[in-house]
Amino acid sequence: MPSVVSAVRKEKEFWAYTAFFSGLQMTVLAYLTFLLYGWDVMEPVCFFTTSVTALCSYGYFLYYNQEHSYEGVDNHVLPTTLANELRISHIDVHKVMDDLKMLKEVDAAVSSSGEHNAVILEIAAEQEAIQ
Repeated sequence: MPSVVSAVRKEKEFWAYTAFFSGLQMTVLAYLTFLLYGWDVMEPVCFFTTSVTALCSYGYFLYYNQEHSYEGVDNHVLPTTLANELRISHIDVHKVMDDLKMLKEVDAAVSSSGEHNAVILEIAAEQEAIQ
């Protein structure tokens, strides 16, 4: 459980740092553009800053073979961090993922069939615990 909590915390920190540095970049560019140098000087700086951001996005696409979007990054950060945390804790990642898939299937079966299946699953779990 601490591995999951740590992975979720790291994901939240990742998005907090991303938001902070995006805001910092915007603030610095706005300050330099409107208060210090003016648009004539800052236009190429803003252009190249945006180009570097686009190149980083393209590099992400080339490295991970998936679209660089908030959802895509979010779907990549948490599982990767969780796998690293579980590996550090010497827990078999594949077994955990298989268990999570099985729990998802059981949850889908229970929610679609109602209370009757929930009672059957509880009885089966109790019998499994006894053995």
